[in-house]
Amino acid sequence: MALSLLPYEMPKVPMTAPKPSPQKLAARIMAILQCFQALPADPDLVRLVVAEWRDALENLPDEALHRAFSQWRDTQKWAPKISEIKALARHHIAQELRAATTEPEPEKEVISAERMREIANEMGMGEWFREWGESQ
Repeated sequence: MALSLLPYEMPKVPMTAPKPSPQKLAARIMAILQCFQALPADPDLVRLVVAEWRDALENLPDEALHRAFSQWRDTQKWAPKISEIKALARHHIAQELRAATTEPEPEKEVISAERMREIANEMGMGEWFREWGESQ
């Protein structure tokens, strides 16, 4: 199910945010589960469920979790599994890493036809270049 979510793009925000506080993560977990009416009625069970989610997600960056929860909320009809939110968060981390490590393509120099002829002549290909130009 998580694979169908991957094309969804969140706005680019630097993922320099620290790990979420336990309270903030618990609130986010309760909010997403409440959105889909998936919180148990028993308060003791709610604490257990939130603790399980928190243990699984606490080492992921806050921004990645924010994006994952927001993406799920905006695109899905059913409550998420822990593994689905974790996969989305890791996907967003990978996107940020790719963006940070990808070298921008160097600008290409546009040259005139006259300069191209000069280069062709310098390389000993002037005749070929002239014939090619006439065939175009």
